[in-house]
Amino acid sequence: MPTENNMLLNAADSDDIDELYRQNISPTDQGSYPVDNGEIVWGYWKSGTEVPASVDSSQALDESIVFIAASDEISDSLSASLSESALSALRDQLETGVTFNWVGGTGLVPSDGGDIIPILPNSSIMLSNSEGVQVEILLDGFGRLLGSNQSDAFSLDGINLTHEACGDSNCFEGGEFNGRYIGEEAATIMSLIEAWGEQTGDYSGTGIFVRLAP
Repeated sequence: MPTENNMLLNAADSDDIDELYRQNISPTDQGSYPVDNGEIVWGYWKSGTEVPASVDSSQALDESIVFIAASDEISDSLSASLSESALSALRDQLETGVTFNWVGGTGLVPSDGGDIIPILPNSSIMLSNSEGVQVEILLDGFGRLLGSNQSDAFSLDGINLTHEACGDSNCFEGGEFNGRYIGEEAATIMSLIEAWGEQTGDYSGTGIFVRLAP
């Protein structure tokens, strides 16, 4: 059962996710990625998914719900910042830059159940002593979402995203990236990516990023 400690999701969705799991309602789509001796699981329930309220009635989800979670085997290693062991292991590489490449996730799922915006494989997160955390999410047909954060421990919490190269009609007004490093040496990042705008509507998505070998 996902909890606040092993999962990233929009806070407003937590009660709905508890109910979906309690009633064993399978996500509309889901996937997984192996990490160490565990796995990261991601997925979403599309808006309109029926949730039985009782034996003789049901209700539908008003908005799509996106989640990403770590299995019990690796949940204790989740951290929003680089641990002391990871900082030590990456010390030399952080001088020139450490890159994590996108390897999977949901794409950006619209809250109203419309078409998903695919996240492109060359999306990345870069860490360096000079630039801090640099996030670049490349979207199929929707330009890119960019964000950065200067932090001694390279925090992935609450990074504001701006939208570029998106054309007149496909521009989000804002966004937010939240991530968790996984493992003693932070070889993998799991993340929740949110973007919104009056013209575009609200989207949420997930991404797994894996650190490239030096």
